[in-house]
Amino acid sequence: MKRSPEEKRKAILDAALACLIEKGYHGATMDEICERAKVSKGAAYWYFKSKKEIFRDILALYAQERLSLLDDLLKQKPDPQRFLIALFEKARERMENSERVETYRALLEYWAFAARDQEVKGWIEELYQKYKEKLAPLLERGMKEGVFRVQSPDQAFSLISLVLIGGGVIPLVNENVLGIRRNWEEIVKVLMRGLTGIEGEP
Repeated sequence: MKRSPEEKRKAILDAALACLIEKGYHGATMDEICERAKVSKGAAYWYFKSKKEIFRDILALYAQERLSLLDDLLKQKPDPQRFLIALFEKARERMENSERVETYRALLEYWAFAARDQEVKGWIEELYQKYKEKLAPLLERGMKEGVFRVQSPDQAFSLISLVLIGGGVIPLVNENVLGIRRNWEEIVKVLMRGLTGIEGEP
């Protein structure tokens, strides 16, 4: 059955993500991406100017998914503390989803690549800036209401990011390191105590 342009484009992105997870950015070749996507190289370059552009769009899709999750949680207009608890619960669910865990393998490649490539570093910085902008009003509200005992929204965002990133990445290296998945509820409680002085709910 003939595929639509959008279906072909998605097939290329899916194939590139699989190659990225298995072989890393430099190990992933256009030939293999095209073979997996069942498209010609000419077709691939019709949709994307370069391999780098393909991986930029993969990151953009990931960013949109995460931003949509934040929007869904924020639409419920929760109080700041309960919002963070809900956010960490979503993170726990991702850690228990084998397909989602693979996403973190891909993110490791982006972070490693960003250390050597200023353009990719810019992609990552743009992504986190968008996260910060989404969370800033709620974090500022939490500080104003005395819920968060931190000096600035940036400080709160940094603490939250460290837990979310570490929770996804460290188990990829060694499941026993810090026992992150096994002790996730306790880790969240410690963070919530640091932010609010009140234990987070499991």
